[in-house]
Amino acid sequence: MHGNNANNLEYKEKANPEKISKNQNFQNKLELLKKCDKSSLYIIADFDDTFTKKQLYGKRSKTSYRVITTSKFIPKEVADKSQKLSEKYRSYETDLTIDFEIRDKYVKEWYEAELNQMAKAGLDKSFFQKVVEESIEDGYILFRNGMTTFFELIEKYNIPLIIISAGIKEIIEEEFKALLGEEKYKNLIEKKLLFIIANYFKYNDKKVIEDFSKPVIYSF
Repeated sequence: MHGNNANNLEYKEKANPEKISKNQNFQNKLELLKKCDKSSLYIIADFDDTFTKKQLYGKRSKTSYRVITTSKFIPKEVADKSQKLSEKYRSYETDLTIDFEIRDKYVKEWYEAELNQMAKAGLDKSFFQKVVEESIEDGYILFRNGMTTFFELIEKYNIPLIIISAGIKEIIEEEFKALLGEEKYKNLIEKKLLFIIANYFKYNDKKVIEDFSKPVIYSF
């Protein structure tokens, strides 16, 4: 599916530019950017719910983890364990009444447990393209409006984009390839205009996952 599918993968509803332009905080940042030397400018961003929409027509979109754990291609025991891990740890990520040190400890433990069980599931590298295609076809992945124009601009003006995410690098890569096309994606990487810092898997010589990157990147 690595053709350019931007027309299908971008959310159609446009933001209200007038509302944004009247925001004083936005105006202050814009003035600072205008004064910057373009050659020293770069963009740092998250991925899930930043480049992608959080809500899609009344349903929750899929994060890079859920693209995997809800797929029909994942072994049932992995999906079941993922659900149990979520039930056990979710409150530590969202409950602000819990002491931060405790939350930090258990959220890190959750991410490590999730990645570890995926690493032991016998998945190969081709798995990631399949699950992304599946989620796109089911309507669970959609980029924000204007993303293809955004990438055209960073290429035109040579502004590097650095993605720092607690998600899964292989899934992020496949979603960008689906949006931009594989050739365009590779060009951005080769020109050093796109960097993705995220959790990733390590493979054996048969391209089967055998471990995950450490230290783990998590949401805190």
